[in-house]
Amino acid sequence: MYPSKHVTYSLFILLFFLIILPYGGIFPYTLIFLSSILIDTDHYLLYAYRKKNLSLVKAWKWYLMLANNPKEGQKQIPFLHFFHTVEFLAFVFILSFFYKIFLWVFIGIAFHGLLDILSMKEKKLFEQREYFLIRSLLRKR
Repeated sequence: MYPSKHVTYSLFILLFFLIILPYGGIFPYTLIFLSSILIDTDHYLLYAYRKKNLSLVKAWKWYLMLANNPKEGQKQIPFLHFFHTVEFLAFVFILSFFYKIFLWVFIGIAFHGLLDILSMKEKKLFEQREYFLIRSLLRKR
């Protein structure tokens, strides 16, 4: 899913929660919004690692090329976006028991993941991402 769609949907959820559940001011909802957007940092990190290039513009163009060329995308399978893994989500969830701030981060990450899964299922690209860090590590052995 393109970042612009994540921003749009996240803003919608932010406003929805602010109106329906005005809990603790705007701070918790800002955390939900930011975490649902900033989780995609791992896309850039994957590009920088695979291509040995730090250009944000080139990373954006590479992902656009993959999105518009499914056969090229198939060669890159599976993508391991660390912040999108079940283990990372579980880690943030566990932290939320000790630090309330991570509850809001968890909600943002889970919302982002839901949007990604729905988008990838619709485009029939569900297999292009690795969802489990442990499975990715075991496969490389």
